[in-house]
Parts: sequence; C-alpha cells; structure tokens
Amino acid sequence: TNDAGRTWTKLGPTLGIGIRYLDVSPVDLNFFYLTASKNNIDKIYYSVDGNLKEPSTMAVNFARYDPHDKTGMRLIGLNLYAQPNDIFESFDGGKTWNAVGKLPSGITNDRKAANIVFDPIDKNIIYINADLARVWRSSDKGNTWIQILSLDKLRY
Repeated sequence: TNDAGRTWTKLGPTLGIGIRYLDVSPVDLNFFYLTASKNNIDKIYYSVDGNLKEPSTMAVNFARYDPHDKTGMRLIGLNLYAQPNDIFESFDGGKTWNAVGKLPSGITNDRKAANIVFDPIDKNIIYINADLARVWRSSDKGNTWIQILSLDKLRY
C-alpha cells in the first residue's frame, strides 16, 4: 500500500502462506520483522533493505521495533513457543539476537505472551501482556518485570 492502507496491490502469487506477526520500523519501511506460517510451520524473516532474509541466530518469532531507537534497527523479541522464556534484543534489524532478561514468571508455553509495547515517553519502560488480563511493566528495558494487572484486579 502507498496510501496508508486505503488500497492494496498484490505483489506476488498466492502461496498459501499466512503472516502471523509483523512489525515495521518507524524509521524505515524497508526494515521489517515477520513470522510467516504454512501448514502450521513457522518461518522467521527480517529485512533491512526490503528483501526477506532468515535470521542467522535463534528464532525469535515475535518482535517489536524500539520507537526510541534512532537507527530503526533495534528490536525486542521473544519466542512464543519455546523455553527458556527469555527476552531478546537485536541491534541489526533481526539478523542476530542476544538475551537481555527473563520473561515475567507465569508466562509459559500454555500461557503465552501476547504483545510487547514500548512506553511512548520513557525509553526504559516496556510492557508485556498475556492471557488472563495480565500485564507486566519493566523499567529497565526488559531485564526485570513487575506485574501491574491481572484478571482478579479487574472489576466488572
């Protein structure tokens, strides 16, 4: 799309592949990270030039670009399907990854994380949410976590 999503143009043949997760850098639209799935088998791709490449290190299948990073290449990510439950960081657009911390306790293969959100003002604050209305906050870029919301705290 070239008009903010009002119209779409198909770029290639339909291959029966679905996009499970996708994030695009706020700095450059040629920087993106995605998980594609065919027959319930996931493949991970990243781009720093508009062309799909496979990461050279571990499969981080869910990642978000850091909106505070001026290069547009820093991502925070996690693997939704494997243990140990680590938070990973990439400074090269998703090609390589390094562990930076553990996921909050309570996030497991059965109780998966659902999203990563960066605080719009404070570059050190990151949020993760999961099922059962659970939300955690990290004030040190994902090294440690404090649970700030759960289902039992909500009132109907």
